[in-house]
Amino acid sequence: MADLKIYNGTSWVKATAKTYNGSSWEDKMKFHDGSAWVELYGPRVSPSTTNVFNSANNTFCKAGVRYLETGVEFQSNNVGNFNLSRGNWLDSGTSDEVWIQRVINSGTLTEDGGSGRLQLSTGRTFSVTQIDVGAKVCDLTFNFYDAASGGTLIGSANVILAAEHAFDPGPNI
Repeated sequence: MADLKIYNGTSWVKATAKTYNGSSWEDKMKFHDGSAWVELYGPRVSPSTTNVFNSANNTFCKAGVRYLETGVEFQSNNVGNFNLSRGNWLDSGTSDEVWIQRVINSGTLTEDGGSGRLQLSTGRTFSVTQIDVGAKVCDLTFNFYDAASGGTLIGSANVILAAEHAFDPGPNI
């Protein structure tokens, strides 16, 4: 049940409301934005959809994304330092109100923040590492929900992680 207060002219009184979503009554206040029911006081996310393509010569290479519990998102540089900001993934609400679920469309992860829905009250990292000469690529979709199960899909981002370890023979060859 969602609670709100209404001023009746002399004092604030508690009002209780439910929302009919078209098929059933829900205990959350929602509004219809023209295409879907959106929770009035729920978390809002806008994760980056920028792909991460990193390359390194004569050494391993890493490409990854990290979603921090502070609501900030980072990507790795080619040696694995997550110091490149991708902006805020969390626009409103708190990270403990959001669950992330990664879907691997193709490829494999070297570092997997976990499968299933994971609460973002803890930071989550997803990356690929290429040790030998060559490339490693993983195409992912990150879905963001407002509940551990069921709930509402509140955001989504498709991201490609690519790490290339190149061989540079240098000027003496």
